[in-house]
Amino acid sequence: MVFNSLLFVFLFLPISLSGWFFLGKKAGKKTALIFLSLMSVWFYGYANPYYLFLILGSIGINYLANFLFEKVKENQRKIILVLALIFNIGILGYFKYRNFFMESFASVFGISYTARAIILPLGISFFTLTSIAFIVDRYRREADYCDFLSLAFYILYFPKVMSGPIVFHDELMPFIREKEICFDKERFTKGLFRFVLGLGKKVLIADTFRLYAEYGMGACYYLDTISAWAWALFYSLEIYFDFSSYSDMAIGISNMLGIDLPENFNEPYKALTIKDFWKRWHISLTRFLTKYIYIPLGGNRKGSVRMVVNTIIVFLISGLWHGASWTFILWGALHAVGILISGFIHKKNKGNFVSHIFTMIFIVFTWAVFRCDDFETMGVILKTMLTPSYNGFIFGLCTSVTDLTELFPVVKILEAFKPELLLPMYEIITVLLLVLAMILMIRGDAKRRVEKILITRHPYLVTFVLSIIFVWSVISFSNVTTFLYFTF
Repeated sequence: MVFNSLLFVFLFLPISLSGWFFLGKKAGKKTALIFLSLMSVWFYGYANPYYLFLILGSIGINYLANFLFEKVKENQRKIILVLALIFNIGILGYFKYRNFFMESFASVFGISYTARAIILPLGISFFTLTSIAFIVDRYRREADYCDFLSLAFYILYFPKVMSGPIVFHDELMPFIREKEICFDKERFTKGLFRFVLGLGKKVLIADTFRLYAEYGMGACYYLDTISAWAWALFYSLEIYFDFSSYSDMAIGISNMLGIDLPENFNEPYKALTIKDFWKRWHISLTRFLTKYIYIPLGGNRKGSVRMVVNTIIVFLISGLWHGASWTFILWGALHAVGILISGFIHKKNKGNFVSHIFTMIFIVFTWAVFRCDDFETMGVILKTMLTPSYNGFIFGLCTSVTDLTELFPVVKILEAFKPELLLPMYEIITVLLLVLAMILMIRGDAKRRVEKILITRHPYLVTFVLSIIFVWSVISFSNVTTFLYFTF
């Protein structure tokens, strides 16, 4: 199930909200937690019920480790930790990386290997990292024992289970254990507005840039330098608004429920350096990798050489975490190099406008690597990006929006009476879409926009505009797509 679907917007979400507050008031918090956990089970298992065996089994094993930490002797706690980590990393490795490693091994040694058909469970990277964070913190005594219901809710909670944020125990457990369920009108309104803004960004903007990105990828052999960079920019904007929209919708839903989730996205394309970018992009993943990998490896405490090695390791893991492909690993390696060079250049300052320009060129270039499925395609596109050429394909790239439902009547009229105006129309739409994207990125994130909306002197006008965004988004559900990070 996805947030941008009729089933979620008009059935699942209303049932979840009404049941949560009604049961919280009439039957108590524990009953409400059970209810929302069951709704999360429905949400997660909707795409494929078989996924439920994996996530529920994961919850069971991690609860057992959580329980045993209280019962075993001190010298046995490490054994429990190692076994729990082997289990969590093992299921992630089997479902996500088995074919990749086996194919790579077979290729190196010239062995014939036929990949097995393994269904990748949605959100496996996110709920596995959430489980690992909890188990490690339990071992370190940074997290207290929790009952099965609390752990199940912590891992299953539907706004975050598919694409994060990766929530630490101290960000959600206090609410589960202590805070009462109460309806806060102002908070609910903030959440609703943020959800609608996120929905609009996903359906109306991210999915439109997706048309350009997919069209350009399919025609990669016809790209020239200008159209190749334009394609990379379109994909950079697609993944920006796609991930931004999910973060807004997840936090918006949680605000409506009265639950706090950490921010996971902070205007990353305003970053002045590569290091600054990773403080803004997928914040919860950066926190996880820093806390559970970079610092345990020694961080920057053991000299410059060790710091460089640790940084490379973390970013290679980050690349592999995003997907089982060498292009993802290369993307991670490029960012490791970028952040090391950036750190050396900007050791004593935070960057400036010039560094921002170079940072954005680097980000767009590396997103091109990220988007390619294999080295052959990547080689074609990067060669085109780096070798000056021009064949006019940029105008053909503008026609990517021909499948937009909203344009159908206009296209038919122009085809009948003024076909020569079709290409100029596509070009104008492309320019307007880019301008809109730039304005949205410059004017601040959805959190700040919502806060401004609530203090506006024209609440009825704002409500009217948001209603238009909502209705327009719902009408566009016929072109519904999943979120990019669902596949990671």
